[in-house]
Amino acid sequence: MRGYQKLLVWKEAMAMARTMYILVRAFPKDEQSALGQELRHAALMVPYNIARGHQRRRAGDLLRCVIAALDSAAEIETLLILSSELGYISVPELKDAQTALDEVVQNLEGMRAALSAKANDPKRERRTGQAEV
Repeated sequence: MRGYQKLLVWKEAMAMARTMYILVRAFPKDEQSALGQELRHAALMVPYNIARGHQRRRAGDLLRCVIAALDSAAEIETLLILSSELGYISVPELKDAQTALDEVVQNLEGMRAALSAKANDPKRERRTGQAEV
C-alpha cells in the first residue's frame, strides 16, 4: 500500500469521488457526457492530486497539489449546485454530496494550513530535503 493510501483525506476523497460517479449515472444520457463528465473529472482530480502531491515528498509540491485539489472541490460544488438546479439530482442528494465534499475540504484546508507553515520554514526542508507528511 502506498503512503497516500493511508491518508484519511485520500480515503474520504475516494469515497466522495465514488459518490459523484454514482450521482452522474442518474443524469439524462445527453448530460452524462457533458455536465456529468465535468463532475466526474473534477471528482477524480481530488484524490489524484492528493496522491500525486504525497509522492513528491516536498512540502511546497504537496501544498500546490492540495491547492489544486481544493480548486477541484470548488468545481464540484458548482457542478453539484447546477445539477440540482437543472433537476438532475434531488435536494437530499445535493445535501449528501455536499456533506461528503465538505469533509474532504475541511481536511484539505487543514493540510494546506500545516503545509503553508512548513513551506514558510526554509530551514526544515533545506535540512532534510523532504517535507514531513
